Amino acid sequence: MKKLADFFENSEFSYLNVGEKIEKHFNDIWEEAYKPSQLKKVSENGISENIKNEAFNGLSKRGKFLCQIYDYFECKNIAEVGTAEGYQFFTFCDHIKKRKSKNKVYTCDIRDVRNKNLLNQYKEFGTFVQGTSKEMSEKIISDNEKIDFYWIDGAHHNSAVITDIIRLAKTQSKNCIWVFDDYNERFGIFEELKFISSFNENYIISLGPTASGKPNNMLIMRGIF
Repeated sequence: MKKLADFFENSEFSYLNVGEKIEKHFNDIWEEAYKPSQLKKVSENGISENIKNEAFNGLSKRGKFLCQIYDYFECKNIAEVGTAEGYQFFTFCDHIKKRKSKNKVYTCDIRDVRNKNLLNQYKEFGTFVQGTSKEMSEKIISDNEKIDFYWIDGAHHNSAVITDIIRLAKTQSKNCIWVFDDYNERFGIFEELKFISSFNENYIISLGPTASGKPNNMLIMRGIF
């Protein structure tokens, strides 16, 4: 069975360097669905041009990085908590569309603020559930599907992530990947993520700061709960 260590040892990541380019389709979704809100954060927090460039480098390439994990571990269905404007959702949908597969992308949020210009392009490849991980889990089960890749980027308060895991655990495939954003001490979810990281093989990585200039890490885990 492939391990996270194998992925990081055997994959190419030079594209993550500042100044390196990525494929146009990844960048186009970033520009359309996510960059506007991140520019607003930069303005509100008054961060320097250097920090902005570092933040935007990582944020704009996060979509490709997560799809790289998806491919390496031969994942099929995806579930996301925290749709927002849909940057990661549309990136996943685009990836599945280009692979010409019948795999599915599920996503949930309590608000529907998805980018309207991208909705029609990917409506056949993703399912949006307006609600929480509870309603999304119910939808996945009703579709008789299993999830191989989870992207958890929802609420940051205490117990939020544990709640999402409990709700989604019944949808797991046998060898799934979990990726948790915002693994940082400033968030209430930090201690619970630190606790659950001891359950399975895990890896912590930063692609750069947030658009508000604060540090940010992702916790990647392989295996079921």
